Amino acid sequence: MATVLNKELDLTLNQTSDGTLVTTIVTAEGVSADYDFTVLVDVSLVRQSAPAVTEHYFVANKYTAGSWVGTDTFHLAITPATSDADTVTAKAYGSYSKIS
Repeated sequence: MATVLNKELDLTLNQTSDGTLVTTIVTAEGVSADYDFTVLVDVSLVRQSAPAVTEHYFVANKYTAGSWVGTDTFHLAITPATSDADTVTAKAYGSYSKIS
């Protein structure tokens, strides 16, 4: 049986972009070591050339119980490259789970 805990976590996100790579650093304090912990990063991109279209790029990582060290870095490659006029926004989500 799987147990999923919905708990609002205090996630901190720092993002940088060089046009082809978005780097996000996710920090979450107070994560219980008793449960597996999953982080999902969603990078949305709105290009100036197509303002009605939002592209999404996702990356996720699951940490076994007790292995989350408080922060991790995620890299997302974007093709074609973004321009300075494009809008890149990153969001991070976290969840607990336990198989019992």
